[in-house]
Amino acid sequence: MLRDYEYERGKLLADRAVNSVGFDPCGTYVVAVFDDFKGRIWRWKDGAGPIELNHPDKVYAGQFTPGGDHVITALGDGSLSLWRTEGVLDTTFSARDKLTPFFKD
Repeated sequence: MLRDYEYERGKLLADRAVNSVGFDPCGTYVVAVFDDFKGRIWRWKDGAGPIELNHPDKVYAGQFTPGGDHVITALGDGSLSLWRTEGVLDTTFSARDKLTPFFKD
């Protein structure tokens, strides 16, 4: 299991389990999701960020879409959230929603 430790002036602020890590198609950004109900996006080369993606439940997975302009996250309640890389939530799909129209051939 990966862990993320956050320190300030030598004091431990957070100790989080990292559930998933993924890169955008160009390798510019990285997304990581955590047990603390958040996803975070950083610019890989210089570590700029993070942009926080706040969720109502534990986040188990996060991945960039093929175009790299969105991140999709999977939550413990079975829902999926689609985020713009700027940290804006576009939509949430519940486990009961039909996703077929969003994944066309």
